[in-house]
Amino acid sequence: MRIFVSFLVCLLGAAVRAQEETAASLSRPHIKATTIQPYSWSTGISVSTRMLDDLRHLNVQMVRIEFICDSHLGGEINYAAYDYIVDELAKRDIEVLGLVDYQSLTWKTEGDWATDAFRERFVERTRELVKHYSQRENSIHTWEIWNEPDLDAEGSYYHVPVVSYCKILAECHDAIKAIDPEALVISGGLSPKGFQYETNYLRDIYEDETIRTWHAEHGAYPFDAVGAHPYPETFSDPDPDDPNRTGLDDVLNQRIKAVMNDHGDHDKKVWLTELGWNSSHNDERTQAEALRKSFALVDGLVDPAHPEHGPYVENFTWFKYDSWHPNEEWGLLTRHRSRRKPAYDAFAALTETRGPSPWSASHPGRFAPQWVNNEDMNLPVAADDILQGLIPEIHEGTIARGALSMLTDGSFEIGLRGADGQNGRLHLYYKLRHPTAVSAVSIFGGDCENSGSRAFIAAKVILNGKSVGELTTGNYGDLNPGTHDCAQSVVRWRADTPVPDVTFIEFIFHNTTSIHGDFRDRWSPVTDPERDREGTDPGYMASGIREIDVFAP
Repeated sequence: MRIFVSFLVCLLGAAVRAQEETAASLSRPHIKATTIQPYSWSTGISVSTRMLDDLRHLNVQMVRIEFICDSHLGGEINYAAYDYIVDELAKRDIEVLGLVDYQSLTWKTEGDWATDAFRERFVERTRELVKHYSQRENSIHTWEIWNEPDLDAEGSYYHVPVVSYCKILAECHDAIKAIDPEALVISGGLSPKGFQYETNYLRDIYEDETIRTWHAEHGAYPFDAVGAHPYPETFSDPDPDDPNRTGLDDVLNQRIKAVMNDHGDHDKKVWLTELGWNSSHNDERTQAEALRKSFALVDGLVDPAHPEHGPYVENFTWFKYDSWHPNEEWGLLTRHRSRRKPAYDAFAALTETRGPSPWSASHPGRFAPQWVNNEDMNLPVAADDILQGLIPEIHEGTIARGALSMLTDGSFEIGLRGADGQNGRLHLYYKLRHPTAVSAVSIFGGDCENSGSRAFIAAKVILNGKSVGELTTGNYGDLNPGTHDCAQSVVRWRADTPVPDVTFIEFIFHNTTSIHGDFRDRWSPVTDPERDREGTDPGYMASGIREIDVFAP
């Protein structure tokens, strides 16, 4: 779920009021989880080493990852990118809940979802994903089929008619189990809007003809756990003196578990594959308190009809690790991962942490970048550097030659706005007129004409074929300083001892995936020797390179 009306966050009922202990005792499998979106075709890999280390530090046992198909690959899954992400999580002892849904393959309209042709393609994509990740050393054995299939709110595109969804669910279950018999199959997390319907979508699933037929043949249902997203605006602020006002425990007991019991599924577990509070709808401390109380509640929530089975919520996946929009502050961190919110500390306190906190990284490289807001007049642009008058060869990427001719004239007027290449980078090769010693390099960026959206720089400097520096404007997640209306930047390299007899100089400008927000250099999640792998780069060359100056001693 994404955008909702403002609401009063619930106090979670009398059961929660009695639970004031810290949740350091949370110990059931995967009870502590969160969601991330680590990759998309437009922005590429969007996890950083710091983020991954932070998930481990927070003692996250599982993350939910949506497998999004890649338009650049003709609608295929970019396995090189996702394999890297899964492997990096595995290094930190974090499992993956794989989500297969409407973004996992291409489609034209939502009407496609009710067709046999779409179902066949969807099941085949599910089969392909499970086969790939069941055979790897770092594997995935937990799969959720669709996201909020019941959400039929205005503007929603998740909704699937229950008849069509049940066919998808049953066939995907069979495809998964045929490949990986021990895999866990989760039904698509039911949305909060679904709890407001006169009819209950979960009940409709149980009573659908496809599901009843499957149950008659197998003595069970084609899912191992029930997925749910009981967001707080579906129930009002609970009042113990008003039986008509319900809380989280009532929603789960009455709308989920009671329906399961009615159909003989009383011993099956529930997975909350999303639950969160939007701090832009209330405040950050309320969000943190709701997180703490909701975890405490579900950790001990027992089915009143079958208390002998113990707590029935097996997984609580907090939505989400980081936020993405001013009105969508669901994360433990603010947008651009620039600040930890009180919810971060509440989430950390649920269990013991693991390893050191990664929140002490400094700027990469030996020389920090400089920023100037609103104008470029204060930037010391050179008009007589070594490169003046030289036009580079373009070894990779594309750019208008008119812009190239102005890169070294000291004007700071045009530059490489919007440069793009097949692999999201631009490789310029300058051949010098004669061998020259080189002592320093300055690269300027900025794009005031386009609201300062491309002031970030990520560049490698190469002299005579040897890399001498990788220069960036900051850490992954850093923001343009000041306003976003306009910003200029400069990164510099200086040699301790001038490099002699330089005959050619190369600059490789890597894409930075920020458009109006944070800096995400294209190698931030990767360490040598994997930096230049094909197919895993983000999709933009967002840097507006305005001037390149190279100096002799």
